[in-house]
Amino acid sequence: MTAGLLGKCRAALLDLLFPPKCAFCGRLLEEPGDVCGDCETRLPLREAAAQLTAIGERGCPCAVALYYDGVVKEGVRALKFGKKSWRARVFARYVAQAAAEIQAGDQVEVDFDSGVITNVTKGTSFQGQAFPEFMQKIIASEGLINYINNK
Repeated sequence: MTAGLLGKCRAALLDLLFPPKCAFCGRLLEEPGDVCGDCETRLPLREAAAQLTAIGERGCPCAVALYYDGVVKEGVRALKFGKKSWRARVFARYVAQAAAEIQAGDQVEVDFDSGVITNVTKGTSFQGQAFPEFMQKIIASEGLINYINNK
């Protein structure tokens, strides 16, 4: 019980010395959370069909929750150049929500040879990276233990 009370006191003291700020605009927060109400309503959220994309030369799959515009651009700049690493968890939360929305109840097919990932439910697909041969053998063996036992 004492540890819980000390933890609450510590949190209250930190909030007093370093009041929580919005991860996007940097204004002081009046309510609990990481994002102020004004920024929450102005976030340029991607529609579900645009949240799953392939990036880079190899076409790595990526969930993209927000467009890089407005308050998001300000927040990313503060994260990268203002040494505001605490903002990373806020961005991660939005990406995780986007990934969860894409996967919730969707039927997905993966072609391990070509790297094409198809969302059968939504009728969308994108080019990912092909699985290496050794991983395809592990998958075909239905797991690493079976693969090792079959060698």
